[in-house]
Amino acid sequence: MIEPWGWHNTEYLASAIMTTLLNLQVKKKDQKKPTHFIRDMAGGILKQLEAKRTQRKEQEKIASMTIEERREYLIPIIMRDMGVK
Repeated sequence: MIEPWGWHNTEYLASAIMTTLLNLQVKKKDQKKPTHFIRDMAGGILKQLEAKRTQRKEQEKIASMTIEERREYLIPIIMRDMGVK
């Protein structure tokens, strides 16, 4: 993510090359634009950050519970994860 011109430039150049190669092989009606090949790198990073934030909140919530509350909260989760109904 840390580059002098940003990853957007590199991502667009790679997608332009892929678009050119594809468009040489397909009919006019099936041709694509470079935006068809651009990955959602920023969205993926934002999803990871949101997942970490949610996990941290969950850990803080569990840490503030009493032992009995933890049992009541965690046993159903553990059973679900282990496949026990």
